[in-house]
Amino acid sequence: VRPTVTAEVPSVVYVTKSIKIKGTTNVAETGSSYDSGGDNYVYIFAFLPNQTLIQYNATTGKYELNTSLKRGDIDVTTDFNNSTVNVTINNDGTWELLNSIPVKVGWGTGSYEIDVVVVTNLTKAQRADGVNFRAKATYYVMVEKPKIKFELDKLTYIPGEEIVLKGTSNLDSGSRINITNPDFTVSGRTEYLFVYDTLNTSANPGSTIAVYVSEDGSWQTPTLYINPKASKQSYTITATFVNDTSVTDVVTITVIKATIKANLSMTTLTRGSKVVLSGEAPTDTVFLFTDEKDVFENVNQ
Repeated sequence: VRPTVTAEVPSVVYVTKSIKIKGTTNVAETGSSYDSGGDNYVYIFAFLPNQTLIQYNATTGKYELNTSLKRGDIDVTTDFNNSTVNVTINNDGTWELLNSIPVKVGWGTGSYEIDVVVVTNLTKAQRADGVNFRAKATYYVMVEKPKIKFELDKLTYIPGEEIVLKGTSNLDSGSRINITNPDFTVSGRTEYLFVYDTLNTSANPGSTIAVYVSEDGSWQTPTLYINPKASKQSYTITATFVNDTSVTDVVTITVIKATIKANLSMTTLTRGSKVVLSGEAPTDTVFLFTDEKDVFENVNQ
């Protein structure tokens, strides 16, 4: 019986993700009671869209490009010394590449060729007439550019209001995304739109906020606040993948005037009178202003 091999490969993979490959064959595990002799392996050849060979470097434990070898330079049915990697066969005929092939930034998007060759006897399979000792299957994986997307709860905020910048991405988990923090000037001093503390706006993330993609593809900042000094206008926020600045998304938020409902317990006062100011506000902190200094005492009590 001639050998056969099949593989399961993803149809689409995004840059920074990995190509996971596994499959089955009718070839026995090396050394098993069904093995007729020779070393039985599955050899995998992976090529970029520009036909450059990807190879596993056992010394570094990483996949690297062999720029001296192109698809046209290799006969994948016999040139096993130049394979990307090889995999052993389990006793039930299954096999799996445990160290998946990463699609690194800079390797390009497009169709990646994956050739899978099972061999029952390496010496005989390498001969031109060794077709009875090998079998090949070819697959193609479409590699696409990853995406970043803002998913904010709303797009309109008031000064001092809480905000969490968040979104989703199909980048690999742990990938860093930089988010811009717009700046503006107040009395000659640089201020940032997003701050950690509304009472101390110098406590802020600076011009860039770093977030990292979670296992489920989500990402978000810690709780931030709209700077109380921010002008009532629209601000553009950009999220960018640090390793490829072409992977980006933009959102525009608008800062508007806050609406506060206030009520004084009395409007005609004498010195020493007790008055209660109450109402509703969309922020945690409300600032009280009077025409003259020290009009009220024991504020917040």
